[in-house]
Amino acid sequence: MIDSHVHLFAGPHLDQLAWMTLDNPLRSPHRVDEYINSSKPIAITGIVFIEVDRKHTSTDWSQPIAEYEYICRIITGKLLSAEGAISNRTAGGIPVVGMVPWAPIPFDFARFEGYVCKLKQINAECFKYVKGFRHLVQNDPRGTMLTDDFISALHWLGSHGFVFELGIDLRSGGLWQYEEAVEMMRRAPHTRYIIDHLGKPDLRIPRGEVSSRKEFLGWKYAMIEFAKHDSYVKLSGAFSELPPIKEYCKEDLDNAVEVVYSWAKTAYEIFGAKRIMWGSDWPVCKLSGKKDALRNWKYICNRLVDRIGFSDEEREWVWEKTCIKAYNLYIPK
Repeated sequence: MIDSHVHLFAGPHLDQLAWMTLDNPLRSPHRVDEYINSSKPIAITGIVFIEVDRKHTSTDWSQPIAEYEYICRIITGKLLSAEGAISNRTAGGIPVVGMVPWAPIPFDFARFEGYVCKLKQINAECFKYVKGFRHLVQNDPRGTMLTDDFISALHWLGSHGFVFELGIDLRSGGLWQYEEAVEMMRRAPHTRYIIDHLGKPDLRIPRGEVSSRKEFLGWKYAMIEFAKHDSYVKLSGAFSELPPIKEYCKEDLDNAVEVVYSWAKTAYEIFGAKRIMWGSDWPVCKLSGKKDALRNWKYICNRLVDRIGFSDEEREWVWEKTCIKAYNLYIPK
């Protein structure tokens, strides 16, 4: 298995995360060391690092650059003392097989191009692990995805073989984000898109109402439109959208399967297994999925693929092959 959606940060990085507060439950190191402990006994053979939304402005990108340098140190085995002991060069570890750094996609296009070139200059050896870029648009104002600079950056990504990682949110953001993303893909049709967390559906809609609600119908329409392009979707991130539960017992997990089922089955019908990849969204999944969130999410996903009726070959795609194809990963045998 490859985990297609992992965030990593060490103790010295906590105050550089845009969303980190003093009372945030995730205010502790979440390095490869901690990830390995959280994932046992699941046989994960590689992880794709996704940027963690470090602090930045329209002109100051020093923290996202520092994040890239941190991941490079994991890959090269040159970690600083507070950054953990396990790297790509540690026997028995789980290697970073690809990364999706932050990029100033909404800002001035000429400076965006210079930013990407700077990352390559900082560490050309590790730059081959960069498979795409993300700017989390779910928190941005209307119109962000349709500006000339944004569309120019998407064209550039497509022409240089990089993906754009799309993070939008139905429950907290609204259907307008999906409508805007549909138009964004129409204007930049030759770029590869990876849609995070099933497109973040609203999993708090009562199960009996899902199929008739405008939120579901709008989400489904957008997913159909997304699927007309070179796009993939992640089976990940559901815990943050599920109704909060103090602790997860087996009954709660089985109930979560029922809640996610309609949305996951629809994604399967639209995209097919060869365009769906599994991801944990660790450690963000711990906020609602609790201490055993990664293992709990794997249990939920096992039940989902059983219930939807994935074949053995389709399961191989969801657990590993789709991720390799979508990100163009090189996995030595």
